[in-house]
Amino acid sequence: MPSNSSFIDKSETSFHRIRSVLTEVVRVLESTKVQEIELAEQVKTILSENFSSGDGDEDEAKTPPPLPPRPQLPPPLPPRLPLPPPVPPKTKTLSPGPSPTFKTVKDFGVTGRGEGRGEGKILSPGPSPISQSIKTMEDFRIVKVLGKGSFSKVVMGKEKTTGEILAMKILRKDKFAHALAENKILQKTSHPFLVSLKYSFQTPDWLCLVTEYVRGGDLEFHLSRVGVFPEYLTRFYGAEIILGIQCLHSIGVVHRDMKLENLMLDEKGHIKIIDFGHCKEGMYFRHTTRTFCGVPEYMAPEMLGEKYGREVDWWQVGVAMYVMMSGKFPFYSPEGGAVLFDLIVRKK
Repeated sequence: MPSNSSFIDKSETSFHRIRSVLTEVVRVLESTKVQEIELAEQVKTILSENFSSGDGDEDEAKTPPPLPPRPQLPPPLPPRLPLPPPVPPKTKTLSPGPSPTFKTVKDFGVTGRGEGRGEGKILSPGPSPISQSIKTMEDFRIVKVLGKGSFSKVVMGKEKTTGEILAMKILRKDKFAHALAENKILQKTSHPFLVSLKYSFQTPDWLCLVTEYVRGGDLEFHLSRVGVFPEYLTRFYGAEIILGIQCLHSIGVVHRDMKLENLMLDEKGHIKIIDFGHCKEGMYFRHTTRTFCGVPEYMAPEMLGEKYGREVDWWQVGVAMYVMMSGKFPFYSPEGGAVLFDLIVRKK
């Protein structure tokens, strides 16, 4: 690497050379007789004489490095091929089908306005999905007794082939007409808030109705644990009870025994109306009967010795909802009997 003194000497030499070149150029420019071409030639000669040959210094003789080659542009893209013409959609000739069958309201399980005023359109129940297979008592194993009545008892049964738990209501044959009426009503109904019939069969002494087993217990049991139900829960249960009763009324059936013990809850907390033992068929609008039945605390005034229609079910639903919210009956007497009936009839 050259020292500082040699670098200074070279710089001075270059300076003196440049100064002499500029002086010569100025002299040429001052000559008025020099043409442009001659001027260019003279300047070129001066520059070549002063800078073409060096003094042996390697640094001064260096020529500037050549410029890098210009990068080549990428080849042009091939022209875009034209899109194929759109394919027309395939058309299919539809063959004419069968002539449409026009339905009526009855074809969709809806009743009309009824025989009198106040009757709206309500869903009519379809037939109960009762199994067509023939069952006997040997097909079930009795697990335990659930309840007893005056002429029947209800047991929990387990079907041996499927293991399904069911409720079995066993009725005495000497009450055969009463038992057949309940069986007939259960076979005619299929509603989410009515207990459904699975099988029915008879022995020499008994008629057996096998229904779904409702696991949630009855409302009387639940009310005894909490005292009263809140209003929102009473409205919820009341709405489902009303829908179930509307279903029965649409096929001319009056229940007549709407007490809390006959209002069960399924495993999801919805109402299931059970026990159709006091039901009566043929009770359409303005049809009446005189049969005395049911629990006194729930009886409508017209049931105490007068003719009555299916409106008595609504009275009993009202009593049930009153008990849910207050924990007591609207009409009650510890003496019962005639005193209680007098309170109901006089509406005191």
